[in-house]
Amino acid sequence: MTVIRAWADDAAAVNVLLRAIWGDDPTLELFATTPGPDRDDPGSFRRSLCAVDDGGTLVGVGTLWENGLHPSAWRVTIHVATPWRRQGIGSRLFEALTALAPEPKPLGSGTRETDRGGCGFLAAHGFEPVMRTRRGVFSPSDIPAELLAELAAAQARVLAAGYQFVTLPEAMRRGIGRREIARLHVEVYWDAHAWNRPRPVSEVEAEMIFLDEDDLLPGEMHLALDGTRPVAVASLRRSALAEERELGWAGVGSDVAAPGSDLAFAVVGRCLAQATAAGWRLRFEADEGDTWWWRLLNRIPARLEDDWLNFRRRSPRAMPRLRRAAPGVSPGVGGSGLSPMR
Repeated sequence: MTVIRAWADDAAAVNVLLRAIWGDDPTLELFATTPGPDRDDPGSFRRSLCAVDDGGTLVGVGTLWENGLHPSAWRVTIHVATPWRRQGIGSRLFEALTALAPEPKPLGSGTRETDRGGCGFLAAHGFEPVMRTRRGVFSPSDIPAELLAELAAAQARVLAAGYQFVTLPEAMRRGIGRREIARLHVEVYWDAHAWNRPRPVSEVEAEMIFLDEDDLLPGEMHLALDGTRPVAVASLRRSALAEERELGWAGVGSDVAAPGSDLAFAVVGRCLAQATAAGWRLRFEADEGDTWWWRLLNRIPARLEDDWLNFRRRSPRAMPRLRRAAPGVSPGVGGSGLSPMR
């Protein structure tokens, strides 16, 4: 087995390999875009390596890359064809990739909780789980009556406290700018990702990231206003299916003293009411560390994917030297499918 840097002619074979490993798993789309030609631009560094057998057949692929919004750790992805696992190929790719890092930083990766081989591979290389992510889909008609009553009560308390509810177009008609609304999204996102701290972003970047026209549905973004200041938000975003929406970007501003939980529940309740009226199914993603959001969504009956575990090797070890490729396979732990950390 040999580890090579060649890439231009490998894309089709890599896609076949990834589909064979992951099948119809929703993460396949992400995996398919991670490997690729070298990149050196700040915030988008990437190196991909292929493992081939003596006959030149692709048996594994790995990528070391950088997430421009979360640059504090290198992301590592490794995929090894099923018949070739537990023969050291994943370890060879891992060592070769980390040797290519421009500077020492912690390493991040992840995989399904049900991927015992992948979790074992990461543990063997010094990684620890740092966050659980849950994704699923539900119908608003399945929300328990008790929870609906709590959401309605939260909206009533928020209105009684003098807050107002508006959609994005209504907010803009009142003179509230997109950048102010994007800034609220930054505060919500940063609070939810304390475990994987994002870098600072400019107002222009924030608007591009959080108000992207590709998935933004202005009439389905619900805001709570304190006077003319947006203090809470929740959105229904465009999904791949017309009968579905993505429920998310939900939370309160960092300087909102009270009633934070009521404000968050209230704007989510507005989204759920709109989805119920339209008959949309709702997709969601929740990190266990985003406590109120995690607890809320876990009270709703949903069709769930297997939980995703995000891993990090916190103390960067000395980057190993790239070993010279040699015939045969060295002993070690073989990886399965390991993904980028969010």
